[in-house]
Amino acid sequence: MVLNINFTSKELEKENHNINPLYKLKDDFLKHAYSNEISYFIDHIDEFMDLKPYNSDLSKYFDEYYSFVYNYYKLSDINQKKTEARDIFIQAFNTIWDLIAISNFRNDIRDYYIQNNMNLENIDLHFAPELNMAIERFTELLDAFDDMFAITDFFNDKETQELIRKIS
Repeated sequence: MVLNINFTSKELEKENHNINPLYKLKDDFLKHAYSNEISYFIDHIDEFMDLKPYNSDLSKYFDEYYSFVYNYYKLSDINQKKTEARDIFIQAFNTIWDLIAISNFRNDIRDYYIQNNMNLENIDLHFAPELNMAIERFTELLDAFDDMFAITDFFNDKETQELIRKIS
């Protein structure tokens, strides 16, 4: 008896993403990012951070992403709807996701090596270039975001904006 399995890669990806809560949340985040529904990120960012794999080398960048999401959320509606800002928001998420995916893959490889009594010595060397490129890209995106907006752009109420202008 021969089984005829005819799944497309998109169907398999969707099936796998529905099983894994982190991957499902990633799909939901992207859907809401493209719709500019940033409140969804605010409502689920803690869950996302709890589900991602722990990596002490990358925790700084995950913390920066967390702050970035809140700073973006604090922007006025006009600034959130700017194409350049929205593009940075989506690219920052994709870059953070790259860091998560690389970490997951490295962990899977490490587990495989351990199970098969293989030498773990050079595993991290193979992933360093990809991690470094993603970190550099993420840093550049945050810099571009900071360059795009003044501190007063992060506060919606005029009283706070006026107070900041007086102080600075």
